[in-house]
Amino acid sequence: MRVVFACNSVVKNYHGYGKFINRCCNLEPNGQLLCTDQVEDAWITLLYVCITLVKVMVFLFGPLMIPSHMYDVSYMASQYVVKLQQELKMKLFVTESAQTSVRYKTRLTIQDISEWNKFQEVLGQFPMDEVIPIKIQELKIKVKGKRVIPENEPPTGLLRTLFDNLVRCKVKTLDPFNECCDRSVYAKFEPQFKHKCTWHMCAQTFIRVLMVFLIPIPFYMRIFLYYQFEEGAFKPTLFYHARNKIDYKEQNVDDESPLITRKPSVVKIKKIKKNITKIDKTVHKRLMSISENEEHIFPCTWGSGTIYNLRRFMVQILVGVFCVSCLYSFILLAVEATGIFVEIMAFTMMGIIVNAGSTLRYVSMALLVLVYMHDCYNNVYESYLTFNKAVIDDIMDRVEDLKTVASLPSSMQESIGFTVKPVEAVDRIPTAFMFDKTEPRWRIGHLLLFLDSFDTPRIPLRLFKKLCEVRVHGAPGPVYINLLRATGKFFIIVVFLFFVMIVVMAFGNVHQISSTNQTLATLAGGFVPMLLKNILPRKSVKLNLKTLSFKGQIDEVICEFKQNWPVCDLVIEKDEPEPKNDDEDQTSDIADEKIGSPELKRKKSCESILDAKPEDKEKEKEKEKPKENILEKYMKENAEWKNKDKDKKDGNGTDDSARNSIVDENFVDLFVDLSVAETSVPWQMHGSTESIASASMLPDSDFVTMESSFTDTMPQITVVNVNVLSQKEMMASCALDLHIYKDWCSLIDQHLGRKMRHHLTELLHNVTAVDQAIKPSYLLDFGIKASSFHHFVEDLKRTGCVKTILNIYQMGTDLLVINPRCIQVLQQCTNLESLYIPTDVSSGLAKPQTIKRKLLFEELLQSIKLLPFSLDNISMFDIDVTDMNLTTMFGILLGYPFTYWFERETEENCLSMIPLRCLKVTRTIHIQKENKTQLNSAESFNVFSFSVPEELFDSTAEDHLNRWFSQKKMIDSSLQLSTQTEILPKVAM
Repeated sequence: MRVVFACNSVVKNYHGYGKFINRCCNLEPNGQLLCTDQVEDAWITLLYVCITLVKVMVFLFGPLMIPSHMYDVSYMASQYVVKLQQELKMKLFVTESAQTSVRYKTRLTIQDISEWNKFQEVLGQFPMDEVIPIKIQELKIKVKGKRVIPENEPPTGLLRTLFDNLVRCKVKTLDPFNECCDRSVYAKFEPQFKHKCTWHMCAQTFIRVLMVFLIPIPFYMRIFLYYQFEEGAFKPTLFYHARNKIDYKEQNVDDESPLITRKPSVVKIKKIKKNITKIDKTVHKRLMSISENEEHIFPCTWGSGTIYNLRRFMVQILVGVFCVSCLYSFILLAVEATGIFVEIMAFTMMGIIVNAGSTLRYVSMALLVLVYMHDCYNNVYESYLTFNKAVIDDIMDRVEDLKTVASLPSSMQESIGFTVKPVEAVDRIPTAFMFDKTEPRWRIGHLLLFLDSFDTPRIPLRLFKKLCEVRVHGAPGPVYINLLRATGKFFIIVVFLFFVMIVVMAFGNVHQISSTNQTLATLAGGFVPMLLKNILPRKSVKLNLKTLSFKGQIDEVICEFKQNWPVCDLVIEKDEPEPKNDDEDQTSDIADEKIGSPELKRKKSCESILDAKPEDKEKEKEKEKPKENILEKYMKENAEWKNKDKDKKDGNGTDDSARNSIVDENFVDLFVDLSVAETSVPWQMHGSTESIASASMLPDSDFVTMESSFTDTMPQITVVNVNVLSQKEMMASCALDLHIYKDWCSLIDQHLGRKMRHHLTELLHNVTAVDQAIKPSYLLDFGIKASSFHHFVEDLKRTGCVKTILNIYQMGTDLLVINPRCIQVLQQCTNLESLYIPTDVSSGLAKPQTIKRKLLFEELLQSIKLLPFSLDNISMFDIDVTDMNLTTMFGILLGYPFTYWFERETEENCLSMIPLRCLKVTRTIHIQKENKTQLNSAESFNVFSFSVPEELFDSTAEDHLNRWFSQKKMIDSSLQLSTQTEILPKVAM
């Protein structure tokens, strides 16, 4: 029989004070009404006190609940020292001048080295504007805690794996998702969209938006519980409380007065803003009216330092207060959410205890599920823990100086990274200095072990993942595969437990079995999987690291392992040549003479070589010299021809080049620019749909022989060597006076007609580029008579609009203006295949193919040698194109690194619906106004525009493009390369 209670609050006298208590009444079976007073229980009171203490403790010690990796400096970026087994030699150039002309591999600004204290101290001891040979014996790197793992923390947690793969989108690195994540969401319509959007980018955006809503879920639940169950208890319902919320004060309202009146402070702020705007306009008007003599203008700097320091101090205080306020705001939310969940758990446990007969079998089943879940995933952890310890022990055995370093006390020991020597048959991976991203980094090979000052060994996470995938019996394999297997086993056990519970409950209800017996039956059936696991024999393969197969696999991984680490500081020393000991040399000579050792024979042979004729030496040197790159030779000759009068001394007898920092060897590894404070931004591809690393767009080691071991990186380009254009001249070549436009306009009107004025910009920029040897020729794609254009170019030379002698080729119906020195250099070339990569796009092919036939290059070279040219005057030639493949010939004459070739029987090709890598080189021209009060402007235009099939754009083609673009970059530093992939239904040649 169901008993119903009716409760109400009554006031009772408690030692002279009124006290509210609950009185509950119920109707007995005999019809008698029984009322009892509810007295507070001491245990319930203690429970509420404990819940309150939990809330207070969470509030006071809430910051300790934040994961340490979010604020711990040792986890964010620990400093490690790597001792190099072979010192690294480089060349350093330090300057404070903005006009220094030197070629460099890496440029560092003041902001880049602002945190490198030791490097700044050493720089203060070096002279300026000199090439300084330096050596590096140790590297200081920053190591984030998430990039290395200790011995007892393998990255196998389920939550960590889910967080890395889903939240951090590391799922892209897994094999099944590699191709999918890099594909565009636009599919076949990708060329019609300007911005690239991949599935990986969409997943990252979705996860970020989702995390904004998922993080506050505990507080959402607290709000729901409040409005669902607690709002009525705190809402005033008596008439007395409602009456206090009503204000009956009379207000005199004027109909003509505004409804909203602004406070005086707001009006004052408006006035101050208006006055500041007037002051700003007045100052700018005065600045515009200042005379051209700017020598008497000085900035007012008094007091700026004090104001700046005060402002900086106040900003720091405000930022600190804001951060602390935000922290404790989140803590208050966490306290409230934690308190409600503690209450829910406490009262749930009380309900389970009170109703043990009905709920105990469900609770036991839930506990079994938790036990099996821990067991399944703990097996994965144990296997990787054993593997990680074995791997770290093996690596520690390979390190030579580990015991010596570990024996030092922690106060004297610094965190050190150890490189492992590979097998003798494999060369060491050279250490390289990289600056292709936001911060400088060292590319270090074989760096496998990190030991902190407390002797805790760690290995790189990437190395751990590679070793897990070693194909050896017993190797654990990828982490996510084992977690998926453990999840599958866990679900099988859950299904088994579910059927056990259904069977027990079904037979319990049929045969009226007591709840206690049902609970015992549920536990007995639930322990069956555990009994089977422990009793039945398991076929598990244990990994033995001492086997020959595993040794070979781990040696292979170590030999190929390299990783980039951010630079923490540069510890450099001046590389001074070691003095030779003459006494030792004399004693060794005497000993050799007495013994008659083969060393004496070697010396005599060396002396005979030294006594050889100088003519023979010169011939041998010429044989040993590598062939000079044709385009580089053409570039240098053109620069020397333009600047043949620049190297002469001025009227005072001083060398004009002495004003620049001219060094004997004008290529350095590190260029420290102390004249600017801006960060050196990596070279980017403007307007492209893909990003190419800045290092891959720069010249390779063909230009200069490097003494350091930086063979993996490409040098960053800047100006110049002694024979190439200086920086000032190169800036002048990128500048254009406004009066030149007027001269070109008048000449176009005179020779080509006023209708050609809308082609003024295209003609001016492209002909100027040919004149300055930036491009060898320019193809006119609009109808102009050859004779008219010939007279037009002659007048350009007469008026000084062009400086060099240009030739004009009429090739069929096409007109080409060309620099004749280009033809002269090409005719002297004997190795065309090193300059151009032709692609066969004949219609009979299924897809384009790279041509490597020497016969084709011989035919092209023969056609080039038949081309006439004149270096004395501006001439026009009519070229016979009967036996020429115009598409290939135009590609060569226009200076493209990639050209197309196809059978001349038909004009069709196989480029239809083929992905093409379209590349464009743009140049920026600065327009100098005649009036100095006017602002100068800048214009960009295409200098080169060509394409190559995407499938053929491999590493060899990219290296070829790098060399070609770096040569162009040396002539004009304003050149920029952009690329995008397009698919066209039809391509016309």
